Order: sequence, then C-alpha cells, then structure tokens
Amino acid sequence: MIRDAGGRAFHCSSCPANVFDLESPPGAPIGHPYRILVRLDANAYKEAVHAIVARTAIVSMRRPTKTETSLGGTDGIILSIHIDRSSTQTIQTQVYDRVKQMILTGQLSPGARIPSTRVLASEMRIARSTVANAFDQLQSEGYIVSRVGSGSFIASVIPDLLLNTNADRSHNPSTAATRLSSRGATIEQATADISSWPATFTPGMPAVMDFPFRSWADLLAEEWRSPGPGAFFGDIGGYWPLRENIAAYVAASRGIQCDADQVIVVSGTRQGTDLSARALLNAGEAVIVEDPGFPGVRSALTAAGQTILPSAVDGEGLRAPSDVPEAAYAKMVSLSPSHQYPLGITMTLERRRAWLEWASRSDGWILEDDYDSEFRYSEPPLPALRGLDTSDRVIYLGTFSKTMFPSLRLGYVIVPRQLVASFCRIKQASDGPTSLISQRAMSRFMDAGLFFRHIRRMRKLYSARRGELITCVQSHFADLIIPKQDAAGLFLLTRFTRALPEGFDATLVQHARVHGLYPEALSALYMRQDAPQGIVFGFGGFGERQTAKSIALLATLYKKILASFEI
Repeated sequence: MIRDAGGRAFHCSSCPANVFDLESPPGAPIGHPYRILVRLDANAYKEAVHAIVARTAIVSMRRPTKTETSLGGTDGIILSIHIDRSSTQTIQTQVYDRVKQMILTGQLSPGARIPSTRVLASEMRIARSTVANAFDQLQSEGYIVSRVGSGSFIASVIPDLLLNTNADRSHNPSTAATRLSSRGATIEQATADISSWPATFTPGMPAVMDFPFRSWADLLAEEWRSPGPGAFFGDIGGYWPLRENIAAYVAASRGIQCDADQVIVVSGTRQGTDLSARALLNAGEAVIVEDPGFPGVRSALTAAGQTILPSAVDGEGLRAPSDVPEAAYAKMVSLSPSHQYPLGITMTLERRRAWLEWASRSDGWILEDDYDSEFRYSEPPLPALRGLDTSDRVIYLGTFSKTMFPSLRLGYVIVPRQLVASFCRIKQASDGPTSLISQRAMSRFMDAGLFFRHIRRMRKLYSARRGELITCVQSHFADLIIPKQDAAGLFLLTRFTRALPEGFDATLVQHARVHGLYPEALSALYMRQDAPQGIVFGFGGFGERQTAKSIALLATLYKKILASFEI
C-alpha cells in the first residue's frame, strides 16, 4: 500500500489487492514488523516509484492490519463520543450527530471499520438499541454501510456536500497560515532529503534483504514473552549487558579501551551528535565540519544551535589545524577519520595526531563518527582516533545502522569517564532511555555470535557487489572515473571527466529517482559553491544482477540530459 507523508492511502493499479506481496519469517502474524521483502512486477515498481517521487510518499512494508480490511476484528476503531445526559437532545440524536460530524470533518476515514453496537453501548453505558437506532439512521442516509458477517464501515462516498463544505475552515490546520521560527527554518534548510528505504544505489544502505530476521525475531519474541521489569525501566545510559558487549567489541575491533559505563546507548549517530553538542558547547559556538561531508551531521549540529564552519578535505583527510584559520576559535571538530564520506579516504596518522594536539592545546573537542569501519575489503583499518586519545578530548560515535538495519535505531556514544553522569542527565532531559527491548535483543544477538557472523558474511557480499559496480561503471560510463579511495564501506565515489554545467549531477540524480535509482550528487554534499561534480553510488542494498541494468539505465539518462543541455 502506498501512503503519502500525511498518511493518506493511494494505490498502484497493477498491485493485486492494492498491497505489495511480502515475505516474512514463517509463522509471523499479519502486520509483523520485520516483513521486509517486497516483490513487485516491473509496472507496479515503476508506478510506485513515480508515486513516491511525486508525492513524497513512503512504502508501508506490511500487509494491512486487521482494522484496515474487511476481515477485521469485532471492535473496529476507537470512537470518542461524549453523552450529555442533561441535554434536551435525546441520547440517540447525540450519538447520530457526533458520528455524522466525525465523518464529515474527516475524523473517520472512508472505509474505516466502526465498533459494533454492542461495544459502543458498553463503552458509553447506554442501551444497545439506542446505538442501533442511531446507526440505522446513518445507514439510511448513506453515511455508513453494513456488510453481513463483517460489521459496519464508513461509506466510501460521503453524501451531503462531500466532506462538509459548510465546516469552518479557519480552524483547519491544513489551511491555516503557518510560519516556522527562524531556528526552524535554519534547521529545515540544513536538512538534506535522503532516501531511507532500500532503493538502488542509495549510499550507505546495507543488505537488509540478507539480514537474519528469523533469528532476530526469535530473540525479540523471547524478550516479549517474559520481559520482566527491566524491559520497561532501565538505566538511562542503556542496558548494561549491551554496554559491556559494546565495550568489548570496540576494544577488540577499534583499539578503544573503555569501561562499560562510558558507553551510552542512543538512537543513532544524529542523536549522539546532538547530545554531544548540547553537553559540551554553548549555543552558537563554532564546529568545524568536513566539506564535503555527511549532511546528517551538519543538520544535527545546526539543530543543536551550533555555528557550522566547513573546511576542505584533501588526500590525507581534513586539512591540518595549522591550515584551518577557523581552528583558532572553534570549540569542536567533527571527523570521520576511518572512512570519510563521500571521498572514501582514511585520515593519515600524522593528521590524526595534529587534531589530537589541537584539541588538547585549545581545550577543544573532537567528535569522531566511525559509521562503517566494520566493512573494509583489502587492508585493515587504523585504530580509531579515540584509541589514540590520551587527553580525553574525543567523543566516539558508533552505530548499528550499517551492521544491522537502519530502522533498528541503535547507536552508542563513548565519553570520558568524568562526563558520563552529565551526558546521562542531559539525555534524560531530552529523550529518556533508548528502546530497552531492542537493546536486550541486540545484546543477546551479540552473545550468541550472530552479530559477528553476520558481519563476516556481509563483508564478502559487499566486496563482491562493490567489484561488480566498479566493472559496470567502467563498462557503461566513459565519462565517469573512479578516483583513488579506500576499498571500504557501502558507497563508491565517481567523478565526471568532462566540464559540465553547474548542477548537472544534481539534475541527473533527480531524473534517476523517477526510475527508482537513488545515488547522490557529489556537488550536493559540498557546502561551497564551486563544488566538483560526480555521482556517489551505494551498492549494499541490492544484488549484483541488478547493477548492470541499473547502470545502463543511468548511462542512458546521462546521455539524454547531456543532449538537452546542448553541450
């Protein structure tokens, strides 16, 4: 089923029963949250993609729940009907008027199943015959319809002026004048439109179709069957066994020595960035960021009220502090030293030491975003910057979005011991504990060795997919080159070999999205105006067989757009 950002449903004519066919773990109930495999024929896929692009829609990756179909349960939706027993109106009239008003104002959507007369009568503590008589009147006027064996539903076509043309629209939030605050407008402008579903070429998207959801679902089910108090009330810093697992994991894989209490579980890198900025910086204080860089970090820092100072990245990483004038007054620098996005380079040891010295000397902070260091396909990574820090000036951000799946929304921040209590209190003020059931399942996933087994499988899979993407680009795209970059991560940087009009790569990307292809325009990831042009491809979320035809399609679009520019 396709829904737009407001939740309104619309359909693909070629999708049988107006829903996508889904697969899930055997025995999973309808509406199971981990049904993720969507199978569409070519026409349905194309129509869905057009709908998504045209209406900023999302794909609901599940079957309709029982309350959304004619096979629903007996209770239907929840109705809030106030009965005024002191009114001169009869109770039957009040029920009739209230339900009719809810239908006409859109509070009850066409096709929605409404509760049975027995349920409503019980909830309102009135006679069932009173409710039945009110419903009979609504049915006779065409507002509701009854289906034998299924119950009563709001009519698909509403009579009487079709959705209340006499309603006072001055109080309708959809038509009332709205104005963002200057802060809200700044945050909105700084936030990029990034694909959050597994479309072809989405940078950073993992192979969600290859995740062991059956094992994960079993762990979640076990947690829910006997949750205990710890599933609902826990340490603001996170589930302790998971924090112990994370501390052991980063010690072995990233060279970070820390205790479990220094690990604070958050909902992802952006929350970790926001938390760090709120804890360590005053409003308006400056943060140096990589240019080009990940837009999510910039938007999170902007939302926290910081001043963003973009600084260029060269072949060794972010320029040395001595070459960055802003380093004289900046209070923090945000880095991705293990695998810079989108240039794909590793910061040299000399640069790492230079920034560590800057932080120690200037009483500054380093925010280390280590988002995909698990996936390297040739050489092992350098230790994390945090592992080299002897002055406790590095805040380390890790995430499970790439190693697990994005909607898990689990990440972690590793902070100096003296800041643990402060970070936790600040997190408590703005958010509270991160999902405890997910944390408990994640800890058991690691305990069972499933996490490390999955990473090893994905390294092999991603290495093959990256190699296929490189082969296809070189075969189909004579005007794209692949600059030197690490064989790592879930994206591949390419650049155009010829001079192109400003914004050409962004135009190509916009046309590609109509066809379900979601690469990123390189120029859009820069803050400066004279940005180089290229395409940043993702390769993790789709199979090798899809790569060749998708690259060929993109190459065809490139030639058409190139001709339209009359170059």
